[in-house]
Amino acid sequence: MTMHSAGKLLSTVAAIFLTGSLASAQEINTTPTNDQAKPGRLAFNAGVSYRNFRSARFKSASLPSYKGVFAQSGVSGAVVDYASGIGKVGFDSFGNAFRDVAVVVQQSGGSLAGSDDYDFGDCLAPAFGLSYDLLQKDRLTLAATVGFQYYNLGAKVNASGDAGTEISTYQTVLPGLPPAPERDPHASDFIAARGKAKFEMDRYALDLGLRLDYKAFESMSLFAAIGPTVALADMDSSYSSSLTRRLDGGVLVSQRDSDSSRDWVFGAYAACGAAYWFNERVGASLEIRYDESFSHAATAYASQDLDGFGGMLKLMIRF
Repeated sequence: MTMHSAGKLLSTVAAIFLTGSLASAQEINTTPTNDQAKPGRLAFNAGVSYRNFRSARFKSASLPSYKGVFAQSGVSGAVVDYASGIGKVGFDSFGNAFRDVAVVVQQSGGSLAGSDDYDFGDCLAPAFGLSYDLLQKDRLTLAATVGFQYYNLGAKVNASGDAGTEISTYQTVLPGLPPAPERDPHASDFIAARGKAKFEMDRYALDLGLRLDYKAFESMSLFAAIGPTVALADMDSSYSSSLTRRLDGGVLVSQRDSDSSRDWVFGAYAACGAAYWFNERVGASLEIRYDESFSHAATAYASQDLDGFGGMLKLMIRF
């Protein structure tokens, strides 16, 4: 969700609340206010939810292995594949290939990992719910609740530079001469590693709970709620990596892969807040909440922790 979309969503919610306020002002002269909830009453709520999601974690994905070679007497870093280039790696002034002393370069064992934070718009979602008053005594009302939120999250990570173990060694390929001994492993100046990964997740969350309301003032009540949650996390992830020649940026070897999953994630939530009733039927509420998930949503290349604090701003209508 972009910041523009988030702004439109917040504007829509604000317009709904303003409409509710005007409607209540028109009714207050003709309808006696009865802020005490009646047992058995059903209320619908709709608004916007915010969740402070933790950073997306990209798991380690291996970089491709590679072994290349270039002529010592040629252009430094003009790496070609070892299998095709080790036989004749030098070129004379007329362009004829000949055997030469070669510099062997190899890379293995590298990996890609990282994390990415979310934009504000990613953390906003539409929220809907129902509540049903079960019991009422004096200023207290106990209600059963059900709520639904939908989030669309997206993250990506890019990496570049040296990666893995790279070894440069001189190998003699002149006729009749044995290969030179390998030098100590060291970072190569001839190969660069690049990689990127991304994922998207649609999160459909449902929560059930019990809410206890306390009528603090004539038109305002304070409440606390708790209950279980279940979320369907539909994730798609992909990654790609490559090794390139530093000399000209040419790709020496590359690989890519993707993975998808649909995870059911169970958890629990606790919330508290305040509700203000413009009249007997129309009101607004503001709450803060914490969600605890019992597992992560994950694919082979990305993982998302769904725990987090959040808040909700809603319009409420009683029936």
